[in-house]
Amino acid sequence: MAVFTISVKQAGIDVSDKFRWCLDEPSNGDQHEGNTIEKEGIRVKGWFLKKIDVEASLVLLDGHEVLPLLLKTERPDVIEKVATTESNFQQDVFCGFDHTLVPKSSSISIAIIHDSHLHVIYELCIEGVFKILEGEDKWLYLDNDTNNSVEQFTGKAKLSWTEKKNWADYANTFSSLALSQAGKSAFLIAPSKEFVVEEHYPFKKSKHTPLDQLNKLVDDSFSLITPISALKHFEERTFRVCDTHWSCHGARVATMEVAKKLGLDCAPIENIFNKDVYVKRIMAGDLGSKIYPIQRHPEDFLTTFNYNQVVVYDNNLPNFGRAFILDNPDALNDGTLLVFGSSSVYSMFNYLARIFRTVVFFHTAGNIDKELVGKIAPDYLLAQSNARFVVKAPSFDIKISDYIAEKMRRLGYVPDMVYNADKASFSVKKIKEILDTLDSN
Repeated sequence: MAVFTISVKQAGIDVSDKFRWCLDEPSNGDQHEGNTIEKEGIRVKGWFLKKIDVEASLVLLDGHEVLPLLLKTERPDVIEKVATTESNFQQDVFCGFDHTLVPKSSSISIAIIHDSHLHVIYELCIEGVFKILEGEDKWLYLDNDTNNSVEQFTGKAKLSWTEKKNWADYANTFSSLALSQAGKSAFLIAPSKEFVVEEHYPFKKSKHTPLDQLNKLVDDSFSLITPISALKHFEERTFRVCDTHWSCHGARVATMEVAKKLGLDCAPIENIFNKDVYVKRIMAGDLGSKIYPIQRHPEDFLTTFNYNQVVVYDNNLPNFGRAFILDNPDALNDGTLLVFGSSSVYSMFNYLARIFRTVVFFHTAGNIDKELVGKIAPDYLLAQSNARFVVKAPSFDIKISDYIAEKMRRLGYVPDMVYNADKASFSVKKIKEILDTLDSN
């Protein structure tokens, strides 16, 4: 769950000749989880004194709402230390306020109302770690990320000469690898949300994005898939409103584009997917959860199949270094698909696992362990990365064992591995033996 920081700024107004005040809580820099703020609120605590015969009141400004901040808390400490030295100030011990607010806005103010004027004395802002870009109709997009997504889309960030060469080398190796160590292969790039849902994005697309550069750089032998058009024209919404990732429908579209590129008969696949049933759930996603108020939107979820039901091995490492094997005896194809992918491919497994009997996955964002490909010798190979990662070419100069060892070192513990030997086919057991050698290296 995203953590939010509350910044507190005292406004520079001069009404101190009539009033004294102090905000005890929240303090500048206080941190709260988004769910905690939504459920329990934020405590606003302090005190307020005014001169004798001066009429004034305190209010909280929360978005369009104006809420009274009532002085109902006894603060003898304030009277003792402040009011007794200020003889022309009221001596009422009930000068404290203590209010719990569940904010409806990320910006809150505390203000004094006096002589029909509103004087803001404190400004509170609930800020997430990441900046989120809000487009039209409350569509959320990634902003200020380490890959400079906005600059890539607007053409300000381009592929360097070095990365062009690295991509060319990667594409050549990928094409030759499919001939020597694997069956048919494809490289899938999950387009950034703004490439598909462009109409809500506040910036105009350049004709020279890094993704455009890559498409011009490689030839057909690379088997590159950038399914922007297919995602745009599908009858259902293919991206989530409050998330960077595509929806389950987008995952289905991407899966079908992969199937076409791998030369599979798509008619029986479409027949299965057309029978799928979906339900709507309200969700925030990886963008909506990082802003306050947390933004949510109804999204379709597949109910017909869940790939977790056919997991026979999982090392349960988070992100890079994750490895798992799916084994579905009811799949259309008896072959093995080896996947080197990133987060966008996870939702595709609900579809891929019904096409291929065995699916072996490594979380590497398109980086490939060439030796491991040779050992597993899959019938099909899929590498997958995201468009925002294109500015740095993936590599064949990696070892999955290094990823696993590094992740273990960072975690400081070994996650509980899942292995269901009773459900594993003979081919899966052979692959598991290969993976066991990785753990021992």
